[in-house]
Amino acid sequence: MTCGPDEIPVAVVKRVKQEIAGPMSSIINKSVDYGKYPQKLKESKVIPIHKDKNSFKINYLGPLAITFVFSKLFDTEHYSGMTDFLTHRKSISKSQHVYVKGRSCQTAILDLTLMVHENLAMNREVVVLFLDLSKAFNCVDTLLAKLDKHGLRGKFSPWIKSFLKDRPQYVEIKDD
Repeated sequence: MTCGPDEIPVAVVKRVKQEIAGPMSSIINKSVDYGKYPQKLKESKVIPIHKDKNSFKINYLGPLAITFVFSKLFDTEHYSGMTDFLTHRKSISKSQHVYVKGRSCQTAILDLTLMVHENLAMNREVVVLFLDLSKAFNCVDTLLAKLDKHGLRGKFSPWIKSFLKDRPQYVEIKDD
């Protein structure tokens, strides 16, 4: 069983979710009130995983970041509230596929393929641009400005900034 930096299995927290719901809700709300995401919950344990089960070469390894089980509760609570808010305001583009219920990488590829085929059928030129967003955490101020533009401001803005900044990680390698 893989655990995060807190070494608490998710199954344990699921078993006591009714008992901890009230206190966790209070902690999460206070976190937003103070505009601070708990620093300890930002920590991630990164473990290498094999992308190809048939190969044990080092270039077939990919990182898997595992966070504290309680940070998942924070994230889930705010993710659902934020997406509900943005959906209600019609701020989520139809071309947004990641982190949208009912959409995925597969639906993005399907939409792209259909758009390319439709345009080629009409003898139109098609240009596709793919961006590498691996440095997305370096764009926190841009993200905050966009969230503000879409109405996510007030106490939430310093909280999300705190969530995105200063996120320590360490790598754990086991001898299996």
